[in-house]
Amino acid sequence: GGTPYPAHPPYYWCPNETPHNFCVAPAEVQGNPYSWCNGVSFPGQQSHPLEDVEEISGFLVISEQSAQHPSSLGSSELTKIHGALAISGNDQMLDLGGLDKLEHVGGALNVINNHAMASLAGLSSLTSVQSLAVYSNSVLESLEEMPHLAIEDRLEVIDNPQLTSLSGLGSLTSVTDLVVMGNALLSSLEGLAQLTSVSGLIRIVYNPSLCQHEAEEFVEALSPNQGQPVFVHDNQECNYCVAPADVQNDPDSLCNGVSFPGQ
Repeated sequence: GGTPYPAHPPYYWCPNETPHNFCVAPAEVQGNPYSWCNGVSFPGQQSHPLEDVEEISGFLVISEQSAQHPSSLGSSELTKIHGALAISGNDQMLDLGGLDKLEHVGGALNVINNHAMASLAGLSSLTSVQSLAVYSNSVLESLEEMPHLAIEDRLEVIDNPQLTSLSGLGSLTSVTDLVVMGNALLSSLEGLAQLTSVSGLIRIVYNPSLCQHEAEEFVEALSPNQGQPVFVHDNQECNYCVAPADVQNDPDSLCNGVSFPGQ
């Protein structure tokens, strides 16, 4: 049923069939027992491997794009992935251009261990995922490319050393679990200003540029239930003033040189 299989390669599947999964990765990855792609239907080194795909009934892995392999996905008509989307272990890929029409990921969206990706440009149409995990992306600076995103379950932002803010997640109003951990330059949680409900785990720890008092105030505003697992520690111990702005630089003021939220 649905749209016929393309002649070659066979990576578009009709709806209501057994779920299929495939990878975009160099061919030698296919048989690697440590690769996400091992044992998965596999289009190989196509220059535009998603060009004719509109919907994937299983999951998609985009993995191990190195200096010898493409840094871009090319154009794509992909709008829906019923399973998970894993973008993992790419040394060359700069962004996610080519996924511009993607609106829905039925499983987890995992962006993990990508060493050249400074932004998530290409995900601006994405409106819903089951969960989002952003781990260990060496040069990722921003999440601003997902302004309409809703997350059904879990949000994890962990060990991204160049990430400075969570701007781009401003559409989130609720998640089940929230983990923000080990992001060296993350200095604010303002990007989560619309988040009013976290029903499960809250863990905001080991962010050395994030003021501990800001993390605590953020969690307090969520009004967690008694007994709910909440961990907020080992962030930066900051001093700050609540005073008129002209006091900040007054050399005789106790507020001079202190972190300063204004009036």
